[in-house]
Amino acid sequence: MQIDSTRYDEIKTKYGYFDVRKAPDYLGGLKPTHSFAYTFALCDKSEYCHDSKWANKGMMCGCKNIVIEDSVEFKFISSRSQFKEIFAPVETREEALSYAIVMSGYYPVFNKSYFKDGYRYFNSKPRTTVVQEVDGYYLVQLFDYKAFGCGEHPYYTVVVRVDKSGEVSEHRRQKSFADPEEDGLCRD
Repeated sequence: MQIDSTRYDEIKTKYGYFDVRKAPDYLGGLKPTHSFAYTFALCDKSEYCHDSKWANKGMMCGCKNIVIEDSVEFKFISSRSQFKEIFAPVETREEALSYAIVMSGYYPVFNKSYFKDGYRYFNSKPRTTVVQEVDGYYLVQLFDYKAFGCGEHPYYTVVVRVDKSGEVSEHRRQKSFADPEEDGLCRD
């Protein structure tokens, strides 16, 4: 569920966030169910930037937070430990997917057309996002992208392990593909 977008300006003004955005629909597997959105705080709002995993990696110094709306107020989640307190344990594959995305900062790919024929593949074309349940944990295949810097900007296939207790770790990472049109690109 999403926080009504008409409330975004209120959140920005009242709480000092630089930006508020709709959270992706694929985060809807989280339990307990809350209405939520993503927020972005600038580094000068240091009370909001508690987790380096959620820090912006570009020129604009800031961090991602999550705002949830319960029946009474807005609650702001500024670290993975706070997120775990609210959303663990993880009991279904749908929860594991949403949980892995938020905790890791990686993203899912659900459509094979994402993997274009013109890309340079380091192995075979990867398969789309999948969640496997194993003894007491889940393995979630997501993707990461080297957005900043100069030279090649590869995409990685990353398998994230999500324990039912809410612990998350990177299980495996493999350089997967790159867009040749981005070779030599410099981006800050």
